[in-house]
Amino acid sequence: MTIESACEGSHVHVVQDVFTQADGYFSAKSSDPTCGTYRFLASDRPHFWLPVGNDVFYLEPNGSIPTVSLRPGIIPEPVTIVLEQRGGEVEFRVSDRATNSYIGAGLGITRSRVEGHTFGAMSIRTGEDGSSHTLFLPPGDYKELQFKQTGLKP
Repeated sequence: MTIESACEGSHVHVVQDVFTQADGYFSAKSSDPTCGTYRFLASDRPHFWLPVGNDVFYLEPNGSIPTVSLRPGIIPEPVTIVLEQRGGEVEFRVSDRATNSYIGAGLGITRSRVEGHTFGAMSIRTGEDGSSHTLFLPPGDYKELQFKQTGLKP
């Protein structure tokens, strides 16, 4: 789970990753002395639950993102985060047919059109040594936007 400061007008957000215990409880130290409002984000990648929020490839916002404003001497209500959508991992590698080896490359992907929805695009790259890159995506059809070789020699 990720906790980030969420004060209006602030251009800086302090982010803290915390792990929940088996019973779902967690603790975190207040990390931004100028902001007492925090937003809670989560996912469960091992069980394929996508991160909450609004991603460029989501059909609609996913799950809940609770916000808590801390006040001195007042114990806040428990935080419950609802995970709604599951996805899957997609591994990308780029192969050079001439050398029969994997290469480092940039790749742009977008989600194929879905009636009534507008999606963004994502730019990723494989490792300079040709190692793969893994994305965690919602179900759907995706397509390549561009391909650029990094100039590595096999």
